[in-house]
Amino acid sequence: MVTLRLFDEARARHVVGGEPERGANWARDYPAEGDREAASALLRELAQRRSPGQFGPYEVLEVDRGLVVGGIGFHAPPGRDGTVEVGYGIVAAEANKGYATAALAAMLGLARDLGARRVIARALPTNLASRRVMEKAGMTFTGLVEGFASYAIDL
Repeated sequence: MVTLRLFDEARARHVVGGEPERGANWARDYPAEGDREAASALLRELAQRRSPGQFGPYEVLEVDRGLVVGGIGFHAPPGRDGTVEVGYGIVAAEANKGYATAALAAMLGLARDLGARRVIARALPTNLASRRVMEKAGMTFTGLVEGFASYAIDL
């Protein structure tokens, strides 16, 4: 259904600029604001000669069409306690097709494989679709934190 593709510097520059690289197949409303923010953050890190490695942003690709439908990524490498935060978004034109749930499930597996012990995520309390995605992926509501509905899963 979906696969994840790690951003590199060139891909991040194209996302920030809003122009697909040669051969890229983007959904009509990709990149969204969150995708641009993630790409910009990656470019700032790389400019300071810091790389998040596999704990950076990823594109979400719908496999059958090879279409980039959104993004998902870690906010930073795990902290000392092994906790990592993840954020995600699927563009409106491709929403409600199960892509976010599939991407989050893949990201949880990746976090486990990379040695994280706990994954957290959050959404606005009124964003019921995103909250349902986290629940479908096995995450548990842990409360309201700084105005956000917070979810977590131990790996």
